[in-house]
Amino acid sequence: EYVAGDRIVLKAWDAYPAGRAKLDKVIIKVIPDAAQRVLLLKRGEVDMIMVPPIKDLADLAKDPNIKVVSVPSNDNRMVEMNNAIAPFDNKLVRQAVAYAVPYDTLLKEVWMGYAQPLRSPIASGTPTSDFSFWKYNTDLEKAKAKLAEAGFPNGEGLPPIKFSIRIGAEEDERAAVFIQDALAKIGMKVDIEKLAFAAFQEQEAKRSLQFWIDTWLSWVNDPYYHLSWIYSSTSPLVYTNYKNEEVDSLITKFTLWGGSQEERDAASRRIQELIVDDAPIVYLLAPNFNVAMRSNVSGYVYFNDELNRYYYMDKSQ
Repeated sequence: EYVAGDRIVLKAWDAYPAGRAKLDKVIIKVIPDAAQRVLLLKRGEVDMIMVPPIKDLADLAKDPNIKVVSVPSNDNRMVEMNNAIAPFDNKLVRQAVAYAVPYDTLLKEVWMGYAQPLRSPIASGTPTSDFSFWKYNTDLEKAKAKLAEAGFPNGEGLPPIKFSIRIGAEEDERAAVFIQDALAKIGMKVDIEKLAFAAFQEQEAKRSLQFWIDTWLSWVNDPYYHLSWIYSSTSPLVYTNYKNEEVDSLITKFTLWGGSQEERDAASRRIQELIVDDAPIVYLLAPNFNVAMRSNVSGYVYFNDELNRYYYMDKSQ
């Protein structure tokens, strides 16, 4: 059964080739409010919640009736800048933003340690990930200098900047406030715009967002799968309008490649070097994948695509 905006009901298939699932039925409830999801879990009215608020994880873990699973993932939480919309059509402005972002503060105060550093287009859990090209550790003086070099000393002459986030993405909302404050210190005034999920997705697909927080998880743990979707200018998902001819050429050549692994790996590192310098995207961190469930739920297995496999799960009375 599927009721839009309310629930999905799954029933075990008796003829499944690997054997019937242990659970007869799974009801997936759509509950947009994160606080409500947590409350229902505590009451035992639901058995499991996805993406629990980071701020509630420590408290949930103390409850003897609840268990929390937190798994490092290759998720990318990013600030994206539309390279076709001023002022982010200027690489120096993008680099100024990269220097201004308070990375350590976001890790400690927003994600509360439930995340890993991310300093490359390719997360550390993916082959050839290389953080050595990163140069944007938080430095407001360097950020101010880059902004001045771009022609906007102390932010003078900058066009209006709208910083878009999804409503209900609790960590993104908190991160946006910290980033807004950091950018104000170098003279960049940004206004935070909260959009409903559908409106956000629609504007992103049209490439009309100017400056926004987004997330990306590569279901295939291969650097070129990741790079081809986000950084090849021919990809339908390059919402930043990023284009670098050398990056395009290397991605095209090595995505499907019959040559040596050494050449493919070296090309991946060169691509990372180029993208870090162009700064179409600022890499905030790699959040852990978090799930909270009642203690009588068993069999949860984490997969790289972060989709639930209910087949493996069971629930005792």
